[in-house]
Amino acid sequence: MRARLALGVLLAAVAQLAATGLLLTSAWLIVRAAQQPPVLYLMIAIVGVRFFGVGRAAARYAERLLTHDVALETAIRTRVAVYAAVARLAPHGLAGRRHGEVVQQAVEDVDTVQDRLLRIRLPWWSALTTVVVLTVVVGLVDPAAGGVLAAQAGLTLLVLRLAVPRWSGRSVASSLAPDVTEAARNAAELVALGAADEAVERARSEIARSAAADRRQAHAGGGGSAVVLALTAAGLGGVALVLAPAMASGGIAPLLVGVVLLAPLALAEALDPVADAERRRPVVEAAERRVRDLVDAAPAVSAPVVPAPVPDDPTIAVDDVTVGWDTDLTRPLSFVLRPGEVVGVGGPSGSGKSTLALTLARLVAPRHGVVRLGGTDLAELRAEDVRAVVGVLGQDEAVFDTTVRENLRIARPDADDDRLHEAMCRVGLHLDLDRTAGEQGDRLSGGERQRLALARLLLGGHRVLVLDEPTEHLDGPLARALVDDVLTLAPEHTVVLISHDPAVLSRCDRVVAVERRDARSPAVA
Repeated sequence: MRARLALGVLLAAVAQLAATGLLLTSAWLIVRAAQQPPVLYLMIAIVGVRFFGVGRAAARYAERLLTHDVALETAIRTRVAVYAAVARLAPHGLAGRRHGEVVQQAVEDVDTVQDRLLRIRLPWWSALTTVVVLTVVVGLVDPAAGGVLAAQAGLTLLVLRLAVPRWSGRSVASSLAPDVTEAARNAAELVALGAADEAVERARSEIARSAAADRRQAHAGGGGSAVVLALTAAGLGGVALVLAPAMASGGIAPLLVGVVLLAPLALAEALDPVADAERRRPVVEAAERRVRDLVDAAPAVSAPVVPAPVPDDPTIAVDDVTVGWDTDLTRPLSFVLRPGEVVGVGGPSGSGKSTLALTLARLVAPRHGVVRLGGTDLAELRAEDVRAVVGVLGQDEAVFDTTVRENLRIARPDADDDRLHEAMCRVGLHLDLDRTAGEQGDRLSGGERQRLALARLLLGGHRVLVLDEPTEHLDGPLARALVDDVLTLAPEHTVVLISHDPAVLSRCDRVVAVERRDARSPAVA
């Protein structure tokens, strides 16, 4: 990447210098042609114009290939780091972020970060190279003119760097994407509760705020371009003033006067992209901060320095454990999940049942107490090793708008069709693998969607299956049929059924009751 980037930067400088050479050579050609010399005297300049014209296009094309390749590869690495951070932080570390905010950071902010190279650094490197080379060349012709040119360029770059970002204003992440995502995911509930108009008004307000920020940035970019033009005019006047005595005394050839006078205009072409770069700087820096905060965030579950080996025994022992997020949510719980058992977990809504499920899979650390897998404290095991043994089926499992086959292969990408059919048959699901599930599984029935998620869990090879409200949103017959299929998994898997439905809990070998810490009656197991 460094070699490609260095070559790309070099080609960017060559392209800008070719543009400058094209302008100055054209100026020399026009002035010389006005003297009506023999046409052969103009051939070198004509060839030079063609050379610089073709060279500029070729260098720019090659530079774009190299620099965009580096920028896209960097964006891929950054996006993978963001995905890894989300996987490491979920769910506790993302508690303060909305769904749309995480999507915005993983998509929009990563795309914006790559502008650091393409839209900020490259214009600066090209401009600085052009300033140095052109100032040296003009200085060799007339030192005073070279000094004026250097002063013009230096003052322009200083004003652009200090003023344009200030004019752009501090960049604040737009909440439009999170607001729209939230509204789309909860559209039915918003309509039912009569809150749809409020959501639409909030989106309109955010659109107006974003439009105002865009206008402010556009004005800043325009102001930067105005600064470039104003100082270019000043530089042109300054060069003309210092050339006047030399012209009067014959110290400079008339042919070179037109070339030197156009040097400030050649600089303007190199300096104007810097104005746009500084307009973008606050936006890029804000996106970088958000991405860095996400990637560098402390994980929800700390990893052991020297992880213990994964036990062969899938027995889970919960010893005097309380679970929760920022505070203790439940009363202490103690129970054992033995291989092949079907254990129910009951309790009122909000008592901490789902948090307990996440704790068993080491997605959330217990507030107090110890959870052991095969006699080993979960804190001594890598989180991914625990989740290879303990699989959790949440209440709203993700089903993607693709085929049933691809939804299942998320758990085991190398599974063939026979393996997929076997997993579906075990959970009583009979679907064509080429059938499209639809967004969030909206082309499947509620029972089919739950069974698809359960089949995917089986393909993961987990020995302990924690099912959080698997019969939610299902009517009586469908719920009973699903529980019947779940119970057939018990001889091979330990099954934990989390539910508030007494009919479901009555089918279990035993039930663990979970109650909130502030409940009046103690929790029993």
